[in-house]
Amino acid sequence: IGAIAGRLYHLQVNRHDEFARRAERQQQRVIELDPPRGTIYDARGRELAVSVEVESAFAVPREVGDARAVAAKLARVLEADSGKLERLLGADREFVWVARKLDPPQARRVKDLQLPGIYFLEESKRYYPMREVGAHTLGYVGTDNHGLAGLEAMYDKVVAGKPGRRTVLRDARQGMAVPANLPSAAPVPGNDLHLTIDAALQQIAERELAKATARYRAQSGSVVLLDPSTGAVLALASWPTFDPNRFAAATDDERRNRPVSDAYEPGSTFKMVTAAAALEAGLIDPEELIDCEMGGITLAGVRIADHKAFGTLAFRDIIAKSSNVGTIKTSLRLSNASFYEAIRAFGFGRTSGLYLPGESPGLLMPVARWPALAKAYIAFGQGISITPLQLALAFGTIANGG
Repeated sequence: IGAIAGRLYHLQVNRHDEFARRAERQQQRVIELDPPRGTIYDARGRELAVSVEVESAFAVPREVGDARAVAAKLARVLEADSGKLERLLGADREFVWVARKLDPPQARRVKDLQLPGIYFLEESKRYYPMREVGAHTLGYVGTDNHGLAGLEAMYDKVVAGKPGRRTVLRDARQGMAVPANLPSAAPVPGNDLHLTIDAALQQIAERELAKATARYRAQSGSVVLLDPSTGAVLALASWPTFDPNRFAAATDDERRNRPVSDAYEPGSTFKMVTAAAALEAGLIDPEELIDCEMGGITLAGVRIADHKAFGTLAFRDIIAKSSNVGTIKTSLRLSNASFYEAIRAFGFGRTSGLYLPGESPGLLMPVARWPALAKAYIAFGQGISITPLQLALAFGTIANGG
């Protein structure tokens, strides 16, 4: 009797705290709950990205019983790998996720199976009500509730909110309960975002871009719409596109935000920059006549051709008719340094300031590294790479009066 009493005292008094901690670990499970992310609105207050409450299925493997049979039934409903589910359900663990953020019909089908050891918790899921509209700019959110691309990734800390915690209790019969007296914390919703994007203009841009790429059998395409008086982006369209609600089914090519990430040689559209640089420096007059050499010019032993033979043209007609020779002769009046600074002043060779993920600064070599004919080629848009967004912003400078 003395030995038993001594043993009881040792267990219940000396080791009380140790066993209390072990009991708590055995009986309680703290589950982190995703907070609802902030809503993303367009310029007119239309919802582009919202968070909705959905259910996630989890399992207590020790309660499942026949893991193979339960996995087979779940696999049919979830369209998942039966072997992988069986390994999860047979694990020596207190808690495993079976399927996160199920669509309501799918959650109902799993519940209807009434499988042992399978339970449900509410979580927040990102939903894009306009589907493809603005997909590349908005980006998408992973299962862990973190933004993976676009504005969702860029402003993740702003819109993500703070996760909540729920303590789940398992009783002696292996049942699950959520007692009110156990510690819990509700998720804190994230902040909202209000964009300059106009969903109606965005939809029109995407529709017309799809038509144009089909008409010209293009592999890809971009559209940028800006308010030139403020620089506000009204639409950024990219093709091919994807549905951010099903982003995992899209390819990298479809998810690529081309207006900000695709750099290319601008060609004759860049002649506007050359003209602006010369006019700003006071080195040419719009009515000044320039000999365009009837189709070509030779510099440093290299013949540079025009797209058409032109004779003498006024400077404004050189730009209107897009003469390579006339534009090159204009650029030669500028020093390399002043031409480079004018290009930089238009925003080329650096990112736009939107800071969208994956934005390319383009390619503008430092003036010290320019080869002999660099200025001549850059004058008509070769030997430099830019993004569609950079070009649109530069033309906005012309549209808003300088």
